[in-house]
Amino acid sequence: MTTLSDVPRKWRQAHEKAITGDCSPLEAIRAACLDCVGWEDLPESVSECPATTCPLWQFRHGTYPPRRKRPVTDEQRARCAELGRQRSFQNAKTRAQRGEVGV
Repeated sequence: MTTLSDVPRKWRQAHEKAITGDCSPLEAIRAACLDCVGWEDLPESVSECPATTCPLWQFRHGTYPPRRKRPVTDEQRARCAELGRQRSFQNAKTRAQRGEVGV
């Protein structure tokens, strides 16, 4: 367990926020990665992390990993288009009932 005295001054605020949960998940992951590499403030320290089995490894750069795009079938596209037309018609009908301008 890292104590505050082990953390360099530059990273103490980030460490405190991560411990108290007063930061974003990515900031907490960054703090965990820096703790893991001994608080070395070198980009390559975290970038060249050899712990590829660590569950945080793919988030170590402070970004979410790219996601694979899910293939969409023609039937799904057609269904989405139909739902969009239905919602547009319903919204226009609601605006007309309310007497809103631009119907």
